[in-house]
Amino acid sequence: MVLSSVGSVDFKKIVKWAERWFGELKDGPADAKRLPVKKVHTARKELDMDTYQAHLMMGSEAYNIHHPLRTAAVLVSNYLGGPAMNSRLNMNIRERHGIAYNIEAAYTPYTDTGVMAIYLGTDKKLLARSEKLIRKELRLLREKRLTPTALHRAKEQLKGQLALSSEGGANLMQSLGKSLITFDRIDTAAEILKQIDEVSAEQVLETANACFDEGKMGVLVYR
Repeated sequence: MVLSSVGSVDFKKIVKWAERWFGELKDGPADAKRLPVKKVHTARKELDMDTYQAHLMMGSEAYNIHHPLRTAAVLVSNYLGGPAMNSRLNMNIRERHGIAYNIEAAYTPYTDTGVMAIYLGTDKKLLARSEKLIRKELRLLREKRLTPTALHRAKEQLKGQLALSSEGGANLMQSLGKSLITFDRIDTAAEILKQIDEVSAEQVLETANACFDEGKMGVLVYR
């Protein structure tokens, strides 16, 4: 267990509270067994629901949190469908074609596996066209290496988003606690920026092919 705190709180008070509420907790078994990893389903499933729009989820198994290309996966997901309005999926499907209410990509790493996923919300009649355009973008990302300019912009945007997220106390607190409990260390801001800078175009291409392999992606649609 890790207790994380951010803000203007006296350290002695934090220690006192921790001892009061958690001091009597016993250590868990040192040889605790890990549950087996369940493989991501690659099937397609469609459900008819009473909704005014269609929802599409596409995803596949991705790198775990200890993988050397984890930072590349973060960069890929952010470049493809991060929160910025100029993400690749948002620009090409929502803005250029105007056929999506919302579209985003996310990479979620765990200690033993990971998930790369894409979400789309659109009109039911536009679902097939939207999915076709998504697959086209994924194919381009798998086949075409990012130019030095595009890679630099992707890195700088990710750095900016990390800087903004660290300004929020809750986000910073969770990040510090998660880092310590997962890696037994806390990387400095400079170290994190260095990791982003070291991502190469070849690593982006390798990551895109590993995480967006057409034969390994599962699809869920409800409309």
